[in-house]
Amino acid sequence: MKRIVRLSEAMKVCGLSRASLYRLERDGIFPRRIKIAPNAIGWLESELEEWVVSRASLRSKGDLSKNARTP
Repeated sequence: MKRIVRLSEAMKVCGLSRASLYRLERDGIFPRRIKIAPNAIGWLESELEEWVVSRASLRSKGDLSKNARTP
């Protein structure tokens, strides 16, 4: 079963501020949020975990530039 995490947990998992998270999402670098209620959003935990792993692999390649797009 897939789990949806809210903003505060997404920030902890990824180590990003709210502004950074939204900026990366807008730029297509971070997974897109899911609207779960009229005033609530979240992210799939599995997508956040994949994003963290992909960023770690970019580290080893030396490419963490803004243009480094990940799934």
